[in-house]
Amino acid sequence: MSQLLNAAHQGAGGKSKAPATAAKPAINLYNLGKPLQARVQGNYRLTADDSDVDVRHVILDFGSQPFPVLEGQSIGIIPPGVDPLGKAHLPRLYSVSSPRDGERPNYNNVSLTVKRDGQGLCSNYVCDLNIGDEVKVTGPFGSTFLMPNDATSRLLMICTGTGSAPFRAFAMRRQRVASSDAGDMMLFFGARTPKALPYYAALGKMPETRSSDLLNRHI
Repeated sequence: MSQLLNAAHQGAGGKSKAPATAAKPAINLYNLGKPLQARVQGNYRLTADDSDVDVRHVILDFGSQPFPVLEGQSIGIIPPGVDPLGKAHLPRLYSVSSPRDGERPNYNNVSLTVKRDGQGLCSNYVCDLNIGDEVKVTGPFGSTFLMPNDATSRLLMICTGTGSAPFRAFAMRRQRVASSDAGDMMLFFGARTPKALPYYAALGKMPETRSSDLLNRHI
């Protein structure tokens, strides 16, 4: 694994670095041996009902337990049960799709964008969660793919499908804190069909005029 990572870093011009103005992230506060218990606040389907792609917007609440997370970080979800060897399942990582102050401002919660995989142990578990269910969480993870705190910085974002999760967090953060002179944000966003595209309806409602655009989108 180390060799593969080194080769990948070399191909990308070296290890990734966080933006100079990015906030310092908290890392690995909770792990497999000591997970955080979260409660499901919401589970909403993002793709059309007649689409063969099921993508969910899942909101997890941490109550009074500290869980500082930044845009661009991910968290681990531990699926219940054990593997064929009788050991607890390892966490699966999901990018956070909400800004650092929560899905709603000043709420201690996060949202995830999760696509159901027919053979996916954890994706099916997460997509089937009900409000009030308890979930074991690890993390946060990630120290380089972070948003600059400089509101005048220009951001180019490219993704497909559920890769939109961190960029939704970026856009919401900029929307909440930026002034009228905020830097441009441009999103190139794709899926096989519009019905399979998470947050397609929300993106379509954003203003078209350049003077009021927070986000230029290319779908």
